[in-house]
Amino acid sequence: MRKILLSVLLFLGSWSVSNAQCTTTNATSCQCKDANQTDCDLLPDIEIGHPPFYQYDATYGIIEYSQTGNGVDDGRLKISVSTPNTGHGPLELRTTNIFVCGTDTFVGSAPAICPDGISYPRILINQRIYHKNGTTMSYYDRAAGTMTYHPTHGHMHVDNWGTYTLRTRDSLDPNPLNWPIIGSGTKLAFCVMDYGTCDGTNYTDHCLDTLGNPMNSSSMFPNYGLGGGQYNCSPSVQGISSGYLDIYWTSLDGMWIDIPQGICNGEYWIVTEADPNHNFLEEHDDNNMYAAPVTIQRQEPNPATTPVNISIADSKFNLCQGESTTLTAGSTLAGVSYQWVTGDTTASIAVTQPGTYTVNITNSCGSGTSLPVNISVFAPPADPIAQDDTIQTPGSAVLTATGNGNLKWWDAASGGTQVGTGNTFTTPFINTTTTYYVEDEIVHPGQQFNLGPATNTTLGAGASSTSTQSLIFDCYNPFILHAVTVYATTAGTRTILLQDANGINLQQATVTVAVGANTVVLDFLVTPGSGYQLTRTGGELYRNNAITGSGYPFTIQNFCSITGSTAGAAYYYFFYDWDIRLPDNACSSARIPVNAVIESPNNFAEISEIRSLKVYPNPTAEQLTVSFEINRTNQIEIELIDAIGNLVASRSLAAGKNSYEEKFDVSGLAKGIYSVHILSDNKNYYHKLVVQ
Repeated sequence: MRKILLSVLLFLGSWSVSNAQCTTTNATSCQCKDANQTDCDLLPDIEIGHPPFYQYDATYGIIEYSQTGNGVDDGRLKISVSTPNTGHGPLELRTTNIFVCGTDTFVGSAPAICPDGISYPRILINQRIYHKNGTTMSYYDRAAGTMTYHPTHGHMHVDNWGTYTLRTRDSLDPNPLNWPIIGSGTKLAFCVMDYGTCDGTNYTDHCLDTLGNPMNSSSMFPNYGLGGGQYNCSPSVQGISSGYLDIYWTSLDGMWIDIPQGICNGEYWIVTEADPNHNFLEEHDDNNMYAAPVTIQRQEPNPATTPVNISIADSKFNLCQGESTTLTAGSTLAGVSYQWVTGDTTASIAVTQPGTYTVNITNSCGSGTSLPVNISVFAPPADPIAQDDTIQTPGSAVLTATGNGNLKWWDAASGGTQVGTGNTFTTPFINTTTTYYVEDEIVHPGQQFNLGPATNTTLGAGASSTSTQSLIFDCYNPFILHAVTVYATTAGTRTILLQDANGINLQQATVTVAVGANTVVLDFLVTPGSGYQLTRTGGELYRNNAITGSGYPFTIQNFCSITGSTAGAAYYYFFYDWDIRLPDNACSSARIPVNAVIESPNNFAEISEIRSLKVYPNPTAEQLTVSFEINRTNQIEIELIDAIGNLVASRSLAAGKNSYEEKFDVSGLAKGIYSVHILSDNKNYYHKLVVQ
């Protein structure tokens, strides 16, 4: 669609009686540019409206994108441009029946696509000039360039409607069109139309007189509404009435300047020009251009004024002895020189020792020192103290160990499979002496930060909102967005969405909120990129709408910066007191062997007669379940024996079944080590038990 229509096309019925006599067919009340004349062309005067340039990072103001992480918007500077008509006549454009494809001309009708199979035919257009002679209104048509018809849009596009450039100022030249160009863009208009009015209702200060004074009242336009106020995306007639304006928003195709890679952050100027080829006849040709200063913030920083970030591989600040991490300077410019505190001169270095690391960077934007990175290195924990366990016959042994951290049990001296955790490990049913291994592990927590305003009262006034607006943020190193605080006026569920710069959902969490402040857990893993959006669906949340004092950006050096909102710098949406966490790192001791010894192993045929022996839960404090399958037909005895050999419980099971499950109440037994014996045909099957 051609535009974001804020309202239906406007037709103002409140004209004065005199205006009602100034139409494209009646010149009675129309005034000439020279009020003393009665015979004149009533020409338009197209300007560039100023207000869209007032807000940086606003949805419909100026939006800058970095060179990476934004998809098709990489390196773009998006702008909104309004083109008011402050002249005495309308800008009216009419198509002809002459079409052009390169050097080929078609009269009457044109092919859907040019013979080259790529380009669309261009249609010659005329500008209709209305002429007042006393009370009589007439007109004449003059050639005014071309339009291009795009069948996918169904609109005629005015060719080269506007050009937009990013420039550096030349203080010796007063004409911004002569200043050096850094980046450029060209707008192929979707259509030229009466999008809004200059009466101050919606577009205050867009329309200016020749002295730069605002024209915010219809009474300031002698021929206000001449043209009818109803020009639209017609394939035959388009235009802008006197006292009306057209607007092209940042969301429309072509509304950007391409910023080349390697441009330094700093002060520049956006220079916009309507009708750069001067195809249209106007009252003034010297007011089609407007230059506005802009601070570029997301390109290459000057290391002297903005310390460069350092990328830390996997955000590992805590290393174990023998580990390393890679530090990489954040500059991407060619010809950069590096000087690390270690003496290295490469962009990246491998770090194995504790300390504070910085790098001096010199590039085309300047020279300076990076942000510091503090690396810690931890010794492994002491080896755990372990104790073997001996059981008389095949069964399950209980191995024990003590240490200072988290004990992990393995089936191999290195590699292998982890088989248990904690101070005790109950082996599976074994028939021969078996060696297991235990290691001690100490977890070193990753760093934790808080980002953004602590509460919803920090930034001024606000209210609950169901808006789909977002906070915008950049990530420089991986982190976990563990939690945020939100404020609700109604209880219920909300879905928190993490999106990329193009609004594509990456992760989401549905949370339940109560009335008031709520800390909600998200645990979003965020990787380096720019233009991320954090938003919500499914109900209202509080947001600030009149930021006062210190606002954006909210930054944690080297990791994250909340740079703005999709509604502009005056708004802060929904999410307060970000809880940001970095990954933990665990250091381990050597693996210590621990033996489960079988004194009297059975042969293979005997051990195969009992299957699926389970004693659980183990350890236990109240009830014990013993289950197994056995290939025996004689009576089976289950005995529970304490550590000194006393029989504390027994049960006889009748023969004739293959599968058994028996429960024992052990709540009255003293804490300690017990053994479960299963006896059948003079064969003894054994399982160790811990009663807590």
